[in-house]
Amino acid sequence: SIRWLRARAERAPAAPAASRRGHERLPADRAWDAALSLARALAARHAEGRAGGADGAVFQLDEGGVQVHLGPADGGDPRQDVFDAVRALLVALVGPLPPGEHLDADLLLSQAARLAPGLDPEWLAVATRALAGRPERRPADAAELWAELARARAHAEVRAAAPVAGHLTLDIGYDTHIGRLKARVGQVNQDALFWNRRGPVALLVVADGISVSTAGSGNLASAILVQVVSTLWEQHHAALAGASEDAVERFLVEALAHANRAICEGSIRLAGGDLSRHIPMGTTVVAAVVRGNRVVTASLGDSRIYLAGPAGVAQLTADHNLRGAWLASWAEGSGMELMGEGHALVGYEGHFDEEGEPRALPPDLRRFTLLPGETLFLCSDGLSDYAAPSAEDFARLLQEAAAHPDLEIACRALVERANLGGGGDNITVVAARLGHGAATGPHRR
Repeated sequence: SIRWLRARAERAPAAPAASRRGHERLPADRAWDAALSLARALAARHAEGRAGGADGAVFQLDEGGVQVHLGPADGGDPRQDVFDAVRALLVALVGPLPPGEHLDADLLLSQAARLAPGLDPEWLAVATRALAGRPERRPADAAELWAELARARAHAEVRAAAPVAGHLTLDIGYDTHIGRLKARVGQVNQDALFWNRRGPVALLVVADGISVSTAGSGNLASAILVQVVSTLWEQHHAALAGASEDAVERFLVEALAHANRAICEGSIRLAGGDLSRHIPMGTTVVAAVVRGNRVVTASLGDSRIYLAGPAGVAQLTADHNLRGAWLASWAEGSGMELMGEGHALVGYEGHFDEEGEPRALPPDLRRFTLLPGETLFLCSDGLSDYAAPSAEDFARLLQEAAAHPDLEIACRALVERANLGGGGDNITVVAARLGHGAATGPHRR
């Protein structure tokens, strides 16, 4: 699929200059200023009994912040203004989009971590609520949006300034299921998970095997990944406790590189040494190393990591699929065409280079502080695709799960919601909530 993408990019016509420069891309570090300026401008219009113009907002950077110019009032609804305003701002942050495409807000949210890296989780949480498909779920007007943004920004400032605390511990829960509908067509759960906590240091992993393979299988690929990563964790967890965050990132990158090679070598053996007529096996992966209140994550594929906190729920990872690569090409100015199935993966473990040699793809990496009471969720797409019909509905489910006193019960409830929603894929979730107190002894499942 990587080779296909490169070929398409080379053959695709150059994007017209006007399309590439539809607007100046708004830097992620100006997202709060832009959102608050937009909310203030729109609140003034709503206070006058007028509405509309949010979807035509123009953002202008200057030394004093971000100036917002609304489009003309049109007598619209304030809740629709909230949606239009946040969508316009999200488009400005993720970069120029393909001309003539009115892309679904949930798609933009699913790619925000890649297209606009640096957005605070709190900003994304407010945006997710504002972009709810059901108007009654959105802030009632721009004044309410303004208030939500102000509270969320304060929480983001606390996160940014919070001191490193190594004495905090994690409460961890998990569940996995083949999927009710999936069980009717195949009796194998191709998801795999691993978690282990050693004192204040923990590793969380979720992998989702890719089902289309003739040299191996998705369940074998995800099992190999978990075996390799867990073995390396057992060898290095003591050193990780006092290592720098650069070293933690290197551990994750190197662990996934070892897993990639093991998966590729397995495919070669199962194909009798010749992969020319075979599809090798592969798997997605999301992983997190948590040390006290500091987290380092790595991701490849369309399994996801979410953060639930006082401001709401934010998706911290981007889906590595063709549609995401297509959007990134327009944001970066190359403007490739989208051909074929947009959900096909371009990031995964089990990757070979163009010469047929095992070559690990670089995972997306992220570092952040986890505050007491906040919850991390790592899940396969069987949960995110089937538990709820939209990003905002799914965020509500995760917020409810995060509030449950027992994360084991909360994870089982999430899996049941995905089964009630169709259960068309394997379903896996690992949840970890930060709390106070002395570290416990070694614990593993």
